Parts: sequence; C-alpha cells; structure tokens
Amino acid sequence: MKIVFIGLCFFGLYCPVFAQPTPQIQVQALDDCRTIETAFEAPLSLDSVCTAAGLLLQPGPGLLDDRPGDPRESVALLASASAANGVHALQPLSYTSPFDFHEENGRLILQEPGQPVWAYAFAPQLPEGVAEKYRRADYFHPLYDLNGRVLTDDFPKDHYHHRGLSWMWPHVRVAGQEYNLWESDGHIRQVFETWLCRETGPVAAVAGMQSTWQVQDHRVCDEKVWVRVFRSGEHGRVIDLRVVLIPREPIGLLGAANKGYGGLSLRFAPRDCTLITSPLGKEQEDSNDKLFTWTDLSARFEGADDYSGITVLQHPGNPDAPAEWCIRHYGFLGVSWPGLHPVTLQSGQPVTFRFRLWLHRGSGPKAFLSTVYHDFIQPPQIRLIKK
Repeated sequence: MKIVFIGLCFFGLYCPVFAQPTPQIQVQALDDCRTIETAFEAPLSLDSVCTAAGLLLQPGPGLLDDRPGDPRESVALLASASAANGVHALQPLSYTSPFDFHEENGRLILQEPGQPVWAYAFAPQLPEGVAEKYRRADYFHPLYDLNGRVLTDDFPKDHYHHRGLSWMWPHVRVAGQEYNLWESDGHIRQVFETWLCRETGPVAAVAGMQSTWQVQDHRVCDEKVWVRVFRSGEHGRVIDLRVVLIPREPIGLLGAANKGYGGLSLRFAPRDCTLITSPLGKEQEDSNDKLFTWTDLSARFEGADDYSGITVLQHPGNPDAPAEWCIRHYGFLGVSWPGLHPVTLQSGQPVTFRFRLWLHRGSGPKAFLSTVYHDFIQPPQIRLIKK
C-alpha cells in the first residue's frame, strides 16, 4: 500500500499538465463571391457563443433541420464578407445581445436595439367595433421594416379575418364536421398554451410557442411554432419560421374552393406603389396557381419616399414544395397548401413547414437575394474538429 501511495505522489508531482485541444471548425461551401453578411444554421453542438475568422456562432434550436417535429440543437451563424472556407480556431465570446423581449397587451414584442422587430399575439385580440367571432390569437403583427415602419395589417376592413403573418385554413375537417379556421367561424380557434423558449444572443433571437387548435373546448391539434430573427444588416433582416402541426386525431385540410388559398398568409399594411416580384420578374396580375420558390412584395409604407418589403421563401423540404401562391395586389401573399387537393393529417404524425422571410430595403429583391435563399436551402457546411 505504501509503494502505491509513493508512486501516485511521484506521478502527481512530475506528470506534465496537457492543455485541452483547441476546438476548431471546418468551413466548406461558403460562397466566396458574397457581398453581404449572410445568415444560416449548421447542425453543430456548442456550449457557448464563439467566433472564428469572420464567423459568429450562437447555439440554439435548429429551425431548418429535416427531422419532423421539434428541432434539434443547432448553431445559428452570421458570416461576414471576410469569412472564408478552411479550418478556423473557435474563440469563446463574451457578448451583449442587441435583442430584447417584453410583453405588452397580450403580445410578445421583440426589439433590436430599442426598435421594434415584430409582435406575436399570444392573447386573443379584438378591436372595438369588430364582431366577436373574429377574436383570435397565435399570429405575428406588426412586422416592422428596418426603419421601424409597420409592414403588416390586422383586422383590415376588406377582410377582417386577415391577420399579419399567420397560418390558417378555410376547410378543416374533424370527426366528419367541417370548420373554418381562415374566417374565424367561432367554432374552431387557435389557443396559445405556453412558451417553448425565449433566447437572445449576438447572432439571433429565438422564440418558441405552443398552441392548440380547439373545437369548442376540445383539443384536436397541437401546434408548435419557432421563430428566429437574425441580427439585421445594412440591407435587410432574416427571419426563419418553423410551424409544426401534430394532430390529436385525423384532420382534413383543404384550400378555398376554385382558388386554393389556405396556409401561410401575409397581409400587408396600407402603402403606395406596390410591386410584386417572383423569380420570373414583375407579377402584373393577381393569381392563385403559380409555382414559385419565393415571392416578394415591396412598396412605400407610411408615406415614405423609399421602398421596403418582404420576400417569402419556401423551403424545398416542405410538403409538396413548392406550393402554389395566392397573390393579391391589394396586399396579400399566401403559400397555398394543400391547395385544391385535400389531405388528411394522421393522428400523432407531425407535419413541419419551414419558411424564410427577408425584410429588406429597396424596391424588390436585390441581387443578394440569391445568397439569402442559397444559405436557406443549401447552407455552408460546418464541422467541429479538434486539433
């Protein structure tokens, strides 16, 4: 026993202390021709915020991962124009987030820094003078441009049921009965239940919400929504959205008769000089059935002299992507799924939708929209290694 004790003491006194290997990342497929700071995510596990040669990394939920249902842990990244492919050492970063969450009048409000980004209505909303059946929750309004101007509308007099950025269907069939989540028929509603997360960092702010679809007081579908807002840049702001539906019993969905609208919906605020653009160029007419990966609406909001707008991008992993678009020049963009082809969501089987919104300066998407879209559907490859 004494010999062992002496040997252990000797080892403890003279054994050298080996430094922990420095963590590194390998970056591949980063576009060398980009001219703006780009935002994307990578399936990486980190314990804290780090920097690496023009990259800023923040751990959090992976909103764009392919697994149905809840997102995996991932990393949100900002790549400056100086970031490059290769192997780079990771350095931990002490930071102050530019983002702030607070609640006001039944809404969760996100600011950056001190200027509003969006508000999410978790408590039912109903303006004075509007019929009770239109009372609703679980949607985003307002969304703001980079100058703080309101881009979305809620309870517009021409369509009281339109509500900022929302997801709603005109034909919802449960147990042989049909309901209208689109026009708030008073029988089915989206009810907020709890927060899944609220996180802020130097790269992005992330919020998660859990709601249910209720027929009377009977829960028929669970709904989980995650939204990530990347730090705004000179030209725009990236917002990623993940909507997951988990039926508690079979639910049929169908778009509006003859038109197909129903699904992700974006109603714009009053404005001047509206310009709607798709990958084919300027959209001159309203339409219901065009298949695009993205569509943009730009205009002059609140009497401004300059333009701003929102591009909505569909993820190729969405069901039946790309879905058809509902385009209205009075101020509406909708991703119509399932359109005119009814589907039945099976009990307990999650259905996941992913979208990116590019809130930008200027009239119509600029040349760098290709970078925003590419980093959404085919982001650079990031791998954690140790030296």
